[in-house]
Amino acid sequence: MLATPELDGAMLRFVSDAVDSQMAEDPIYGQLRRMPLPEGVTAVSVEVDQTTVDSPPVPMQHSNSLTTDFVDGNFEELHRIVLEMAESFLEQYLPAFFQHVETAVESVGNSLDLSGEKLGWDRLLDAYELVEWAPDDRGLVRPPQIYAGSEAAAKIDALPDWTPAQRERFIAMAVNKQEEHVSRRRSRRLRHEPDRA
Repeated sequence: MLATPELDGAMLRFVSDAVDSQMAEDPIYGQLRRMPLPEGVTAVSVEVDQTTVDSPPVPMQHSNSLTTDFVDGNFEELHRIVLEMAESFLEQYLPAFFQHVETAVESVGNSLDLSGEKLGWDRLLDAYELVEWAPDDRGLVRPPQIYAGSEAAAKIDALPDWTPAQRERFIAMAVNKQEEHVSRRRSRRLRHEPDRA
């Protein structure tokens, strides 16, 4: 009797927000900036150095059964469904996301193969060197964040402190990245300024 399009829409938004909130407790998914696509947009293409990588479609699906206890006000049943949906969606989304990231970084040469090597600060600094550092609100570039699974994060946390040489390398890298950013910004501004003849 209460099944109306408005109620269906409200319930869909409620469950979607609840599932997303639960998924955000994942240490990796929770750090990703998530934005709704504009109406009519179904995919995003990233172009770097004339290389285009399209975001892969990830049609997530999940089925569940609802007992009559929920109708009687048993919200534990709703909690169970939300948790199961969140776990199911993470299992479907994260592998496709990591594959997309791997494809993107390999397409522009920003990948390091650490297989068979011991993880250390020198290799991580190599990775920092490869990528462009984004500026903050004040125009100062910041090193990219490292998103890692629990096993890799534990290895990074267990690394010893930087050596003086590694610290000097990082500082010099930060200076160079800032200079590169300023140079790119100046170049973009000059290209867009109208001729003043």
